[in-house]
Amino acid sequence: MPFKYNIDTDKNLILIKYSGTITETDVDLVRHKLISDIRFNTQLNEVVDFSDVKHFEISMAFNERIAKNSLLEPTSTVIFVVPTDVAFGTARSFISLSGKAERNVHACRSYAEAEEILCISGLRNLLML
Repeated sequence: MPFKYNIDTDKNLILIKYSGTITETDVDLVRHKLISDIRFNTQLNEVVDFSDVKHFEISMAFNERIAKNSLLEPTSTVIFVVPTDVAFGTARSFISLSGKAERNVHACRSYAEAEEILCISGLRNLLML
């Protein structure tokens, strides 16, 4: 499984770390696991770490479907940690396809940038994945 996740209710965060190749099946499985987790609620913020992703096998149509059907409230902050150009492009595509410019969705090149947006320190330690 090329992903791990954790829900930190104290920090109001969903933390997801993908690695290797990400497929549409992987993304659907993560979404299913999240909504089945007793700790999940729609008002959480989310950090998605693509630092260890080598390849994306996700179609534009799938990316658009996921972008337009968020599990979270529009007030939730969603941050993609995307140090590589390919991951950055995928995250920016997701943000664009969501069609919600007012939504609080960010593509960051580093944890430091994500921490600044969330006003949380030690985010990398919180992942512990």
